[in-house]
Amino acid sequence: MQLPRTTAMLSDDMGTAALVDDNAQLRRTLRYILVDRGWEVVYVGERVDLAQPVDVIILDLSLGAHSGLEELARLRAAGRDDAVVVYSNHTEDALRRRCLDLGATAVVDKSSPLEMLLAALRIARDERDLEDEERW
Repeated sequence: MQLPRTTAMLSDDMGTAALVDDNAQLRRTLRYILVDRGWEVVYVGERVDLAQPVDVIILDLSLGAHSGLEELARLRAAGRDDAVVVYSNHTEDALRRRCLDLGATAVVDKSSPLEMLLAALRIARDERDLEDEERW
């Protein structure tokens, strides 16, 4: 679902984010929090929108009919280098390692304090910005 861009969304210019989770209530809540913290949330849904590049994708691993690992692999196979923060209840060591091997920047457990997710998003955005600068 494409979201309209509003002036309020751009107030502090933290960057652009997409929320990929199968829980609609969580998507609404996170969107509200992110916008309040200055992020422009340009997409929410249950699949990664390959046509919508963003600074950071927040990706759950349990997405109903498919998995976040499949979405992460699909994103990388399409040549996209968006920063990805996996935000999931499933963060066992082997799964965490698999996410990082597929190019996730960070893995945050949903039971962690919200500030951990927000910090991971800022770090992922900053690392991506540094990589972009190094390409020049």
